[in-house]
Amino acid sequence: MNLEELRDIGGITYVSVPYTAHLYGLSAAAYDADRHAAHLIKMGFIPFSPISHSHPIARVGGIDPRSHEIWMAQNDAFMEACSAMVAVHIPGWEDSIGMKMEREAFARMGKPVVEMEMLP
Repeated sequence: MNLEELRDIGGITYVSVPYTAHLYGLSAAAYDADRHAAHLIKMGFIPFSPISHSHPIARVGGIDPRSHEIWMAQNDAFMEACSAMVAVHIPGWEDSIGMKMEREAFARMGKPVVEMEMLP
C-alpha cells in the first residue's frame, strides 16, 4: 500500500517519526513531525502527530519528554482511534524504540502501516 491508497481509507492517520532517537535532538524531532504532518494535510489526510501534540505539553508541563512509559500510555488511545500509520524515514527511525512499539501496535490491531521517505 502507498500513500495514495492509504488516503482513500480515510479516518485519522497516525504520523510516526523518531523522537528520542532523532539524530539532532528533541526540538528537531518536533519540527520534523510538524513538517511531515503539514505535508500530509496538504495531501488530503487528517493526520495526528503524537510528537506535535506531546512535545509542547511535556515542555510546558514539566513532564519527562523521554519517558516511553508516560507517552506510550498516552499514545495507545490515539493509536486505537487512528485508522492507519505513516512511518516517516527520518534519520534515527531504524533505532527508534517508540516507532518500533507503534508499528507493532498497528500490526496487532490489523491496521496498515505505510512507509514515507523524509521530505527534502
